Amino acid sequence: MIIAESTKQKTIPKTLDFQQAFCQSILPQLEKYVLTPPHGCPIMPPNTYLLLKKTLYGLKRSPRHRFLKATEILESVGLKPITNSRCIFQGHLIPGQPPLTLGLYVDDCIYFSESREVEELFETRVQKESNNKITFMGRITHFLGIKFDTMYCNNNAYLFMSQTAFIESLAGMFNIQENPSVTSPH
Repeated sequence: MIIAESTKQKTIPKTLDFQQAFCQSILPQLEKYVLTPPHGCPIMPPNTYLLLKKTLYGLKRSPRHRFLKATEILESVGLKPITNSRCIFQGHLIPGQPPLTLGLYVDDCIYFSESREVEELFETRVQKESNNKITFMGRITHFLGIKFDTMYCNNNAYLFMSQTAFIESLAGMFNIQENPSVTSPH
């Protein structure tokens, strides 16, 4: 949906990544996680337990906490989730300018606006509001296993999507040859 909308608006989306997203969200007070330190840890006495203050990669609810933290950051810069999809955000950051639209998947985002000024303001605000390290990766090249090739031509944006890398990875996992010969039963 976001790719179709960005193409309709003649824009090429950009991507950003919240670095170490699963280690940044503070756990709610009502959720307690207790862990034992790694076996043989030289700095911890035996029979020691650790009470977590922040989420860790691997906790069942870490993606939920990360989503809530990202939503808080995005709302603080002027974006709101759209009614029928809580992971798509939109907002008018500059009055009289086109809105910015953003799709969030755990710690990866894709965003666009018809106005470069709006995109720059968003990037400045989200970097300032976030205590996380954020990497702005520019024009979309890869997102959720899909490879994108992009270009502008005659004032139109063109996006070409391919899952070649993913398909090649699957073929390698299952030891499937690149061009196997198959005989037809007919």
